[in-house]
Amino acid sequence: MIRRYFVTTCSKEKEAHAALLPALKRYTNARITQVYQRSLQQNAGFIILSGKFGLLLPHQPIPWYDEALTSLKLPDLLPIITKQLQQWQPAGITFFAKNHLVFPDWEPYYHAIYLPCTQLNIPFEHRLIY
Repeated sequence: MIRRYFVTTCSKEKEAHAALLPALKRYTNARITQVYQRSLQQNAGFIILSGKFGLLLPHQPIPWYDEALTSLKLPDLLPIITKQLQQWQPAGITFFAKNHLVFPDWEPYYHAIYLPCTQLNIPFEHRLIY
């Protein structure tokens, strides 16, 4: 079923357990849980944008890692995210993130989702969080 997805970024705060954990349990930032709950309430899909793995579904198992997305790593990640979006064919993306013009650390994440959406003609909406 094609539907809108709510997307937010991964977080530095992580469960440090060595075993693989579902992405939703690996990341411990409250923002991620809040966006996930909102997606459930509005019958939207939910995706976590990882600077290491690309787009993660909430129950997708991932190892512990400590790696932020930078502008230098963006060219390697863009084809991965583009391919994932091509496979999932979302009806639209709503990206929950800080303003990348005010918070420069968020800029690579913004472009990592915005550019593939533009390339694939996927409707994109940016909802600011604070």
